Amino acid sequence: MSAIARQCDVDRKTVRKYIERGLEAPAYGPRKPRARVLDDFTVYLRERVKTFPGLTGSRLLRELKELGYQGGYTAVTDFLRDACPTPRPGFEVRFETGAGEQGQVDFVHFQVVFTDEPSTSRVVWLFSMVLGYSRLIWGRFVIHQDLATVLRCHVAAFDALGGAPREILYDRMKTAVTGSVRRLEQGEIGGLEAIDALLSEELMLRENSRIKTALRMGRLATIKTLAGFDVSFQPSLDRDRVLTLAQLGFVDRAEVVHLLGPPGTGKSHLAIALAVEAVKAGKSVYFCTLAELITTLARAEREGHLQEKLRFFCRPALLVVDEIGYLPVVPGGGNLFFQLVNARYERGAMILTSNRGFAEWGEVFGDHVVATALLDRLLHHAVALQIEGSSYRLRQHAELMPEHLRSKASIATPAFAPPGLEAVCLNLATPPQRTDRRNWGILLRRFWGLLPRH
Repeated sequence: MSAIARQCDVDRKTVRKYIERGLEAPAYGPRKPRARVLDDFTVYLRERVKTFPGLTGSRLLRELKELGYQGGYTAVTDFLRDACPTPRPGFEVRFETGAGEQGQVDFVHFQVVFTDEPSTSRVVWLFSMVLGYSRLIWGRFVIHQDLATVLRCHVAAFDALGGAPREILYDRMKTAVTGSVRRLEQGEIGGLEAIDALLSEELMLRENSRIKTALRMGRLATIKTLAGFDVSFQPSLDRDRVLTLAQLGFVDRAEVVHLLGPPGTGKSHLAIALAVEAVKAGKSVYFCTLAELITTLARAEREGHLQEKLRFFCRPALLVVDEIGYLPVVPGGGNLFFQLVNARYERGAMILTSNRGFAEWGEVFGDHVVATALLDRLLHHAVALQIEGSSYRLRQHAELMPEHLRSKASIATPAFAPPGLEAVCLNLATPPQRTDRRNWGILLRRFWGLLPRH
């Protein structure tokens, strides 16, 4: 018996059992069904399902719980699956078309979560084109359901399929119904005019998308325009000079535009408006305040990648630095700003806004030597506009301002300003001109020589 068990690789008791039965073949039969908790409620369930075939498992589970049922939800759904089998679909006649005759286009909506943003659910669309004869399908996932996307997907589908069918069916796709298509169907315009209108709309959509992306990348969250600037409220501002700057010649010449004036006179508005014009012209722009700029450079210096951050700020064709003089500059901030100015000198244009005159920059940056070096580069190829007037924000509450503050609404020209500085920086009657850097060095040395030493 042991030898048989070893040879058959079974237990000796198993061998003894079958020998005692006379070597009969084992007989296996169905097990007796076990009692289920649901058995006492099957009659009730059958009656309910027969009367109301649309009852769901969750609804029936609530009813059974009220009758004393102690089982789970799965047992109820398993019973419903057996009691109410899914009806088989009926026979369908396949719609046939000739080869190359017809295709169908549609969009399918999906709600997905990308791995790089696991906490955000996004909507994507599947553009599909199916050929009616071969049932060949071409698809592409996109994130927009607009006319520009539809046109691009059509071109890609035709290129992948090697041609276009004679007609295409659109199943209530909203982007397929445009004014140009309706006018074409009504005979108001011809085929070439319709194609021209669609292509013009495509170009407009692409340009708007480019501008929107460039404004976002340039941190121009609040959009200001030259048309929205109230020139009549600031009569000291020469409108022609502003329009000349809007032609963006200073960007091509890598010049610096200084906008000087007390708070509320429109310096930031003009700076942002000129930056928006540059974006529309296809130029790269970046906007930040002086405090944000110095904080970023100081952090980069602490982390050991200052040069990389300086190269980042040198990439835009136009760098706008707002609010110079509003907040105190941290120690060492003037040196960091000088490194950036020196890196962009004669390589990239800048727009600087300040409520402090040039004579006060030594106090702003806490170092007269650094301020002298900054002005030496920032005033070489420079255009300066001073706006003298009241605050536009307080125009409806001007009577609430104290009289002594109204009298200081403008930035006065320093009494010790060097000859020529006032003419170039503050005289609005003369057009912007380039100045020789060597002459500026002489003027600045004289200028700072008159400043009191602390």
